[in-house]
Amino acid sequence: MRKLLAISRKELNVFFHSPIPYISIGIFGLIIGYIFNAFLAKYLIVQRQQMMFGGAMGGGGLSIHVLLQATFQNIHFFLMLTIPFLTMRSIAEERANQTAALLFTVPLRVSQILGGKFLSLMAVMLLYIAYTAFVPIFCFVYSTPDLSMVLYSYVGLICLAMAYVSLGIFCSTLTKNQMLAGVLAFVFCISFFLFGVLTRDSTHIVAQVFNYLSVTGHVQNFFKGVFSLKDVMYFVSFSFFWLFLSHQMLEGQGWR
Repeated sequence: MRKLLAISRKELNVFFHSPIPYISIGIFGLIIGYIFNAFLAKYLIVQRQQMMFGGAMGGGGLSIHVLLQATFQNIHFFLMLTIPFLTMRSIAEERANQTAALLFTVPLRVSQILGGKFLSLMAVMLLYIAYTAFVPIFCFVYSTPDLSMVLYSYVGLICLAMAYVSLGIFCSTLTKNQMLAGVLAFVFCISFFLFGVLTRDSTHIVAQVFNYLSVTGHVQNFFKGVFSLKDVMYFVSFSFFWLFLSHQMLEGQGWR
């Protein structure tokens, strides 16, 4: 365990030694803030119309819960865009810099190396996710959203991060070219995102299989305030599967 944590600390030190993560987290927060502000402006217009017309115009389908759900869906989308380019260097950089041979010849198991890199990337993603906390905080100050919905939504975002990070690490084991690893991870991530979007209304058995494999349907339950162990197990299994394949790839390439 200490070796795993040592690798994780080393990865974090390297990552935060560059100004890029600070800039990317800042840009990520600004984008989410802009999107939330756009949704909030529409929500306030609807609320103002309701006050003026005594509810005669209806709520327009927009409530504080719909506002939060739409914001969390956009956070999901931008995490999906961000994670592939954070994970692309995890193994590919070691191979490109010819430090992989050194890393894998020290008395460390492949599982410890992968685990350390996974933990460090998850720590970074928790920072990204925590940076969005201004969204529910603002809503709680000026309204009364459902606390369980907010908490479950963040559980869903953490599960998503686990899934995309493990998938990104796997793609990084396939090549020493970091950009290619990033592009591959992006293609994989967008595929698992679109599976659910394109097949959610179909009743065909093949479409239902793809819909189940997609991350979209599983995370939507969290965003709706529904907690299910079945969805948690999906993300845990998804993450374990890609980490296992990463382990097999590295073992197959002759690395202990």
